[in-house]
Amino acid sequence: MAEPLRAPRDGELLRQIGLYAATAITVGNIIGSGIFRSPHSVAQHLHSFPVVLFAWVLGGVLSICGSLVLTELVVTHPHTGGLYVFIREAFGDAFGFVFGWANLWVIKPTVIASITSVFALYFCQVLHLGKGAEFPVGAIAILLLTFINGLGRARRRRHAVAVHHAQGDRDRRVVPRRLPCCPPRTRPPRRRPRRRTPPAARSSRRSRWR
Repeated sequence: MAEPLRAPRDGELLRQIGLYAATAITVGNIIGSGIFRSPHSVAQHLHSFPVVLFAWVLGGVLSICGSLVLTELVVTHPHTGGLYVFIREAFGDAFGFVFGWANLWVIKPTVIASITSVFALYFCQVLHLGKGAEFPVGAIAILLLTFINGLGRARRRRHAVAVHHAQGDRDRRVVPRRLPCCPPRTRPPRRRPRRRTPPAARSSRRSRWR
């Protein structure tokens, strides 16, 4: 079972998304590169401009409804995992397991391939390259972005390790302070125990003084 979100500890990065980041994620997921190909396909099947515009407005309304549904699901199940958590809670662990692997091997690679195909198509058209150059351009773009993403992950990992070590050093440097009105306690000097003289030595000492 996924762990609920917890409050960050001192020295830990906040797990939150601001307005700018949320807007960028929403625009990237909804609009993306499909806007450069979708209007052409829609216009091929709808021969009237008002009907095409109505189709886009209807799609926007459906997208808003889906966003509101996901918002309610996030509030109901505040756990990390996204759609995996919702599918697991609704249909069971088996469906969640299948969705997780499908998301890794089918859904995400398909999205990356579709975005790359649009980029390679327009890139080759701008530079007047042939149709055969689209695949190498797309492959190079994927490898380049993967390398940049790896650099970002390595940098975040080093930052997390540095924050963890800084937190540990600060905890070790913490020394309990005393109030000015309360001086530190000092141990009293130890007194040496008095040596007891045996009775024979006492009687000889008394006879000597007599």
